[in-house]
Amino acid sequence: PDKQFTVVELPYFAKAQSFGSAQPGMYLGVENRFFNLDNRGAEKNPLLNGVSHEFAHQFWGFAIDPNHIGGYSMLTEVLSKYIELVMMNKLYGETANLEAIHQAIDRYLRLRPYSQNTERPLFSVGMEPHIYYNKGQHSMHALMGLIGEEKINIALRNLLKDFAYPRKPTSLDLLNLFYQQADA
Repeated sequence: PDKQFTVVELPYFAKAQSFGSAQPGMYLGVENRFFNLDNRGAEKNPLLNGVSHEFAHQFWGFAIDPNHIGGYSMLTEVLSKYIELVMMNKLYGETANLEAIHQAIDRYLRLRPYSQNTERPLFSVGMEPHIYYNKGQHSMHALMGLIGEEKINIALRNLLKDFAYPRKPTSLDLLNLFYQQADA
């Protein structure tokens, strides 16, 4: 990733604007959800998930530029959701993670009936955000419970080492790295 990270404020125009967006070396944040957000009295920093997620794209989406076939979102959005979990756990503990996982699975189950497609496994899913954001976060939390954060991080370091740009990894490459660590 870039050695410098720039934060850019975008004007707020409509309710439909998202939290933010990542570009190489840059975070674009909407003013009402970033710079002008009133978080006085909040138990947890409401910026944590959005900023950590978008910053994670410096690795998962830019340093790793996946092949854009089914499952590519495992290497971008799912791994960025994993970083959210790790950050939340470090700052607020496992209870905060369980709350986030509960919310994610609720969103997934609420949106699932509206999908026009037969649901495919996470490693082959296409443009279905309710799956890769919510089910993906839930799956990474489950993987943390099965093999642990340390082994996941080893697999991710190997992904960066072996598949960094200009290579075009697939979700199967990531799964193979997880399998290697599970067997270690």
